[in-house]
Amino acid sequence: MNLAPSRRAAQALAACLLPLVLLAAVPVRAQTLEKPDVRISLGWTFVASQAMFTYGVDKGYFKAEGLNVTVDRGSGSGTAIQRVVGGGYDFGYADAGTLIKYNAENRGKMLRAVYIVEDDSPLALFALEGKGITKPKDIEGKRIGVSQFDGARQMFPVFAKANKIDTSGLVWKTMDSQLREVMLARGEVDVITGFTTTSVPLLAGMKQKAVVLRYPDFGVDGMGEALVVSPDFIEKYPNTVRAVVRALNRSVREMIAHPKEAVASLQSRDPVVDLETEAGRMDLEVKQLILTAHVKKDGLSNPDPKRVAAIIDFILQISDSKEPLEVKSVYDDRFLPPLAERKVPAYPH
Repeated sequence: MNLAPSRRAAQALAACLLPLVLLAAVPVRAQTLEKPDVRISLGWTFVASQAMFTYGVDKGYFKAEGLNVTVDRGSGSGTAIQRVVGGGYDFGYADAGTLIKYNAENRGKMLRAVYIVEDDSPLALFALEGKGITKPKDIEGKRIGVSQFDGARQMFPVFAKANKIDTSGLVWKTMDSQLREVMLARGEVDVITGFTTTSVPLLAGMKQKAVVLRYPDFGVDGMGEALVVSPDFIEKYPNTVRAVVRALNRSVREMIAHPKEAVASLQSRDPVVDLETEAGRMDLEVKQLILTAHVKKDGLSNPDPKRVAAIIDFILQISDSKEPLEVKSVYDDRFLPPLAERKVPAYPH
């Protein structure tokens, strides 16, 4: 009996089925993305506190989700929020407190956080040692250097109210965000607003001993930077949001496990980055802001709703709008990967 025709038929059938088999092997998540090309605005420049994005891109974590991600440097949480509101960017990386304040005062254009990277707040005031500023009320009547869109500047009214600071005598000096620490070191201002992950390394690099008045240490509970997006984008592109969140979560976990690699990824965006400085910044970022006791126990981006509600209520006290703001209008947890994937690895430092 001649089986050659049957073999040829089988081979032909296999050839026809091969493309279908290969197609089935492609992750479903990559096939169903509504918008694979996305733009993300960082909250700051290409420094260690933003490295989870450069690291995720360089390691292919976003690409593995079928995403083609463009990551651009930022100049403050306020700028990142406005970039998303304006439609130039799909996602922004912004301080959670600044987001809450923005939502409270812009009910028709609210954004939502879909992933919280920093469980503690980096917002702070900075002064130089020996200048008579050791507690919040000591800044009364002083010259204060601020960047207009900096999260600590945006949230200063909350800090002032919590600490009963008389702001009437403050001399405000608005400046480029890159100049605040320089102006403080020169004595041209007495105090500045900023992030611990930004100002501490910069002042240390200038050989300046700083007094750091962290907002969380003086009655202003808060979380740090989070991935924010508009409700319209969520409605139109839910699978894309889910993919971005999944990739970011993977990147954060791998960054914690491999901090030196993550810091090195900054060189793909800024070839002259000082790796030693950024390693110190990374250590501060992970230990102080990400690996809190709560995160170690309950996982990444898993805040207590009661805590979020309390933060919202406190911010509403200084907002122009006193209308209640629901937690779900600020933080949307529907796109998170399973909790098992959000457990934090050991930090090697």
